[in-house]
Amino acid sequence: MGGVSGVLIVGCQNCGRIMVLAGASDPSGSARVAFTCRSCGAGQVLQLNVSSSAEGRDLKEMVLGMAIPSSCPM
Repeated sequence: MGGVSGVLIVGCQNCGRIMVLAGASDPSGSARVAFTCRSCGAGQVLQLNVSSSAEGRDLKEMVLGMAIPSSCPM
């Protein structure tokens, strides 16, 4: 994956709030993102290994495959 831009779905490591952020992977397949959680205010830096791109896939199919508890703050 040579620097594919798109979105990253991340969860706060402190309170668990799920966020969708703009991001991109580097040529090695790692994406780095820094953000401040809107719920608890915790500043975070994450490095994520992106194993594949979802480009061209059906968004409905991807979302239906996710399980987010109803108690999760969005």
